[in-house]
Amino acid sequence: SKPKLKIGLAHDFGKIWCLKWCPSGCEGIDQSSTNQGNEKYLPRLGLLAAACSDGSIRIFSIPNLKYLSNENEECAIYKAKSSSILTLIHSGIRLDLDDINTNSACLSLSWFRGRGHRVIAGAYADGNVAIWDIETKSTILRSQKNALNSMIIYKSIII
Repeated sequence: SKPKLKIGLAHDFGKIWCLKWCPSGCEGIDQSSTNQGNEKYLPRLGLLAAACSDGSIRIFSIPNLKYLSNENEECAIYKAKSSSILTLIHSGIRLDLDDINTNSACLSLSWFRGRGHRVIAGAYADGNVAIWDIETKSTILRSQKNALNSMIIYKSIII
């Protein structure tokens, strides 16, 4: 029998050029989401990174599907909110997708395969390659204060 679509994610981040699951170790409890108003946390299936045409890499915490959908539903579509945004520019990512000159599209990404998977690399349409340390504690390289209420992490290295 054919596999059935169980979950879909809707988003406002432009085209998705590349999707990659965190290689390992990110299953378990997602401390950033709650279970329908209760103070219990949803068990997490994993972390999914998306290379977006708005110039960012978005990291989504995907909850275990058995805690989301009703048994009678064939497929559920959810509005995606990224838990982290990786970006090249400190002035914030552009939210206007019509202005293509502001930020180059991220076409590809890769998670570091070593222990902890704390580094992500992104390749851009303008030839840039950027590297982020997603566990950085530097206040210069990360910001929680934004309209999107997501952790924004700025590039650590650009090649």
